[in-house]
Amino acid sequence: MDTTIKRQEIAIAAYGLGGIIVFSIALSIILWKFVSIPVRTLIEGTKRVAAGELDYVVEIKTKDEMGELARAFNAMTTDLSRANKELIEWGNTLEKRVKEKTEEIKKGQLHLVHSQKLASLGRINRIHRRTLINRHCLRYPVNSGSR
Repeated sequence: MDTTIKRQEIAIAAYGLGGIIVFSIALSIILWKFVSIPVRTLIEGTKRVAAGELDYVVEIKTKDEMGELARAFNAMTTDLSRANKELIEWGNTLEKRVKEKTEEIKKGQLHLVHSQKLASLGRINRIHRRTLINRHCLRYPVNSGSR
């Protein structure tokens, strides 16, 4: 009887060990499918977005936390893409406005230089007139008492 009990104990232990092994394998497969693959997919998505591929979409369609994380990731990349496009557009607009303002300043400078030249010509003309008047007065002095 002792040998029969020992055989039964060994059989129970073997079945228990086999059950634990089967359960462990099944759990590993479930974890691999529901955790490891989605995490790797998110890591790949993160790398691609970090490389500048802002339109990349992570394809995880589950309704658990991993699916929620994937949806949040996709929303984030959409927002990043939109913000990036807005920054590029704003930069182009700013560059255009800087060119316009630069042209306005150049025109203003040209106008100022032209005005200064005209003012200088006016001063030269007044000096020239005074010189002519002084020469005339020196050549033809006015006699106050004789005629």
